[in-house]
Amino acid sequence: MRSFLRHSLSGKQERFRAPRCRGFTAIEVLLVIGLMAVAAGVTIPMFRQYQINADLDTATEHLVQSLRAAQTLSQAGKFDSAWGVYFPDGTLFAGDAYGERNPDRDIVFPLPPTIETTGLTEVVFTRIDGLPLVTGSVLVTSTVTDSYRQIDIDQNGVIRVSEVITPTHSEGSISSSTSSTGSTGSSESTGGSQGSSVSSTSSVPGGGSSASSSLPVGGGGSQASSTSGSGSSASSSIPGGGGGSSSSSVSSGTSSSSSSEDMDADDDDNDAPGEGDNLPCSVFYRLENSRSLRTVRSNEVKIRILGSMITYGSGGPRIPVRAALSIDGGSAWTDLFNGRTIEEGDEYTLSNLPANVPIVLRFNGRYSWLFNKTFRSDSDDGHTYFLRNGDPLPNYPAFSDWKSLQRFMRDRIGDNGRIRIGSDELLIITELGALDRTADFQSAAVLLKFKAKPYSCAVKSMPRVKVRFDRLENTGAGDGTRTIFVGTQSVAFTNHQSIPLIDGSGNTIIDGGLVPVTAGLALKRGNGWIHIVNYGYTSGVGKKIIDARVSFKKSHITSISNDPQNPSASPLDGIVNDTAQGDEFILESNMKKVNFKTRVTTENDGIYIYWAPGRPTTGSASSGSGSSSSTNASASSSSSSASLADSCAVPYRLDLDGTVTLKGKADVTVKIAGSESTYGLRGPRIAVRSRISFDGGNTWKELFGFRGLRGNEFTVFRDVGSGSQILLSFNGRYSWAFNRTVESGRGDTRVRVLRHGETFGGLPAIVSRGQMKAFLRNLLDDGGRARLGSRDLAILVQLSDSSSPGYQDAVAVLSIDKASSTGGCGGGASSSSSSSSSSSSASSATSSSSSSSSSTDNDSDNDGITGSLDWCPYTTQIPEAVPTEYLSFERYALTSPRSGNSVPIFRVGPRKKVSSYSLADTHGCSCSDLLNIIQDRMADRLHRFAEHPVLHRSLKNLFSFYVDASRKFGCGDALMRIVSQEK
Repeated sequence: MRSFLRHSLSGKQERFRAPRCRGFTAIEVLLVIGLMAVAAGVTIPMFRQYQINADLDTATEHLVQSLRAAQTLSQAGKFDSAWGVYFPDGTLFAGDAYGERNPDRDIVFPLPPTIETTGLTEVVFTRIDGLPLVTGSVLVTSTVTDSYRQIDIDQNGVIRVSEVITPTHSEGSISSSTSSTGSTGSSESTGGSQGSSVSSTSSVPGGGSSASSSLPVGGGGSQASSTSGSGSSASSSIPGGGGGSSSSSVSSGTSSSSSSEDMDADDDDNDAPGEGDNLPCSVFYRLENSRSLRTVRSNEVKIRILGSMITYGSGGPRIPVRAALSIDGGSAWTDLFNGRTIEEGDEYTLSNLPANVPIVLRFNGRYSWLFNKTFRSDSDDGHTYFLRNGDPLPNYPAFSDWKSLQRFMRDRIGDNGRIRIGSDELLIITELGALDRTADFQSAAVLLKFKAKPYSCAVKSMPRVKVRFDRLENTGAGDGTRTIFVGTQSVAFTNHQSIPLIDGSGNTIIDGGLVPVTAGLALKRGNGWIHIVNYGYTSGVGKKIIDARVSFKKSHITSISNDPQNPSASPLDGIVNDTAQGDEFILESNMKKVNFKTRVTTENDGIYIYWAPGRPTTGSASSGSGSSSSTNASASSSSSSASLADSCAVPYRLDLDGTVTLKGKADVTVKIAGSESTYGLRGPRIAVRSRISFDGGNTWKELFGFRGLRGNEFTVFRDVGSGSQILLSFNGRYSWAFNRTVESGRGDTRVRVLRHGETFGGLPAIVSRGQMKAFLRNLLDDGGRARLGSRDLAILVQLSDSSSPGYQDAVAVLSIDKASSTGGCGGGASSSSSSSSSSSSASSATSSSSSSSSSTDNDSDNDGITGSLDWCPYTTQIPEAVPTEYLSFERYALTSPRSGNSVPIFRVGPRKKVSSYSLADTHGCSCSDLLNIIQDRMADRLHRFAEHPVLHRSLKNLFSFYVDASRKFGCGDALMRIVSQEK
């Protein structure tokens, strides 16, 4: 034992220690942190971009699904109500309007805070047929990236969605030497009260102050003098300093001249000063002589105060600075932020500026009586600089060490010593003190951010229109200005500024509606037409006289017509004077301009102008006078001598008692808009039946089997003879308790017959539109005027006794068209009046050699149907695109090419068997052609269905779901039968 211990004590002893834990070195820690920072720097922006795109897609999908749900619920009549969508809040609502809805039935799809909508604010679909009350587009925009998706709703209720569109940005301004407009910077003088009223609003995200005002453009206003008192200098004044203001102007990269290929040969109207159609759409403003700032196109301009720092002497008290704004060259001024001292974060928004508006800022610094200096941004005194992204800093010693500047200045300067702001932004800096070596130009720093209004950029190579005011006079309360307000957003366009008709993607721009404005003209763009209205005055005594020249570029006029809702007074009688009856439309011989001479007091004046791309071919445009079918050949010069009445109209007389007497052979269509009659208030429904007489009431024909009327049904009576006296009878019956009949032509006040544009006064149900059912409200505008076609009459019936008659117990529309047995509108094969119009318009889209194909035996689309027999002479393709999925049972399509000289036939069913229908039965139109015509996807000039209004009306009356199914699976037998029966 001892020896063992001795050995163990004297020998080597094994030392057992716990393992030593090594820590991380500082280099390792920094390396890991660096890798994490790099990973975060890559993934966070990617996630942020993904989140932005996801918000945009989600918001768009929610709105589209809401629209489709509203359409379906309206067709189903859920809760006995129409349904619609209110876009700003993403609300699906039940009711005829958002303001009249039942909030308890709202279904809300909240939009992310980074999403905003512009364009249409709400869309309501009619019951049964599910058609929208308004059409147009909605832009769903990301406020972070300005990317957007566009939702289009057409008149047939078809909803289309674009892919994500990301605006491109380039330099925001151009020097005057590179501007293709060649403008001198002087605005056109309108004088007097002709300055347009531009609304200004404000928004202050993240705090700060806001302001709003209404500023005149080009008008008068009070003259505000600019004070520039003397006194002691701010900071220390060191003689010998100075330096000029010589900010360089950056070119936009556009050539100062354009080739003749990019301009119309007859484009004798230069662009409006500051317009610049050949500039990129990302150019919003221009600088002249590095100090005069003007807008290039319709803009929203956000003015943001970055900061202000000036003291009285070095280290002395701070001098308060105030700012004022002028958008008429300095004639009138508006104090920003109510005239108080400007502070960092203050914002002021000019929401609707057209092209060529001068933007001038005025800064005043005042400290007691010791210091009072004022400078304007458009003066050449060297106290103000305009700086864009990438511009060098001013050549002053204070900027050599720019890191010593205030934070609001340093944040806008990059590491390379140049200005770092957005390409759509402009930095304005000013020095209120002396221009010596201490000048740091941070007495006030203001950032202007420009954003183009939707659909305001016109490209010189694309169709566009300009309105030039040759004359504008106001008397009394008249307040007209040389401004055009476009669409539901009332986007302001100045005199002679280009208004685009086609967007950058080549799609026709369709506005949702018009906003009544008395300041200028209201304009709405549609599919191949524009609608212009000069609104009168509902209060006060005033008159507005406007002579406007409407010029089309890269396009031409195909026809003009009076506005049935806002009819101009005898616009084709050749009589022009300054009374309210002195309106006139004068179409110039080049088919590219029309003079709209309008005089309004209390009634509105309107005009429809139809256009087509390219140059006009031989022939003249037609013009209709709206309610009058007669024209005067000597009404104007030879430029308008080709004016024609509606070729589909038949003259008739409407007596005061409601009797309609035909003055020619006609096809008469009776369509029931709807019927809503109850026995007592909210009582049981009364069935209303109807009859028609063509001999003044001696004999009657029952309509629809003399059953109760339903909405959206119609019947056609062909070849009704000249001299026929048309009367309608309506009978309402509920058991033995109620049985009453009223007839037109008897002078009964319970039957009202209205033509387009007519009204029947201040009935309570008309004044309060919420009491009307949708089928009646669709036929009347806000003023109670009938909203009809020029060949239509509305028959409104009140059967029951009521202290507040609504005239909606039965509502019918009587359409009087030229008899199809005479060859259709335009005379069919024997006449070229209408077919030549189609030919001339379509030739620009096809080839000049086909300009007379509609009246000869040419086969323009090589489908075997020639001349006037082909109602789709330019578009038929074999095989066609329909069906888009697969050919279903009892569905038809042109699926096989023609063989030899035989007329192509339709195939039916999945096995594509030969059917009994050929192209001769469908008048040269494929299934795809027919569907495009029904859904208004084919321009009117490319087909001739307008010559056959009864058939066209029958096709348009098909349910949208049936048409959509036909596009997917082939045309159904009902559609083929309707078309083939029209001979």
